[in-house]
Amino acid sequence: MRIPSVIIASVVLVLVCTGALAPIGLGVVGKVKSVSEDGKSFEISAKGVKKTLVFDDKETAFKKVDVKPFSTFKEGDRLFVLGKKTEGNERVEAAINGIIAIASGEFDSPDLPEKQKGIKGLEWISGSLEMDGKRLKLGGATLTTGGKRGVAVFSKCKRDELMKAKTSVFVRGRFHKKSKEEKFHRIMASELTLINKGVSPKEYSFLFDLSREKK
Repeated sequence: MRIPSVIIASVVLVLVCTGALAPIGLGVVGKVKSVSEDGKSFEISAKGVKKTLVFDDKETAFKKVDVKPFSTFKEGDRLFVLGKKTEGNERVEAAINGIIAIASGEFDSPDLPEKQKGIKGLEWISGSLEMDGKRLKLGGATLTTGGKRGVAVFSKCKRDELMKAKTSVFVRGRFHKKSKEEKFHRIMASELTLINKGVSPKEYSFLFDLSREKK
């Protein structure tokens, strides 16, 4: 049976439109520009993201990140350290050098940014702090960092803490490109993290998954 050309054209049109509007996964750091009157969404102001509303649902994870000095952590505390681990031998002890970032709490270490994936030995190392005299170790390797170094501490937070203008946030979710009839793009967030003062912008790309799916 021959299918009418009108039906074929309609199917092609639907497929083209669906492909053009198919959501993509992305992560972005920005500021809450404004909150909607009903409180169900907020407009985000971020580099490369314009006229975009962020929505959440019951599956969205709400977190916040603060900074505490490394010296406040004690034996048994769990840490995530981004650095290079060198194995020890008879002459030299195992150590974690070239530390880029340290995190703790409700943290899921993301993949390394593309620029850092080629750095040999650079990885996220996690474990509980160990005391060896005056030295602190992680997985048997000495941590080569000072007590004043900041540690990004992640914890759960309430939705209301995020819904304030000028608040710095990390958003991870599905980006829906607006149609011709719509005024805003949309992000359906799977994770929203409130970024408090003290977190270095230089560490954003390591602490947060800022990857973007290709169309």
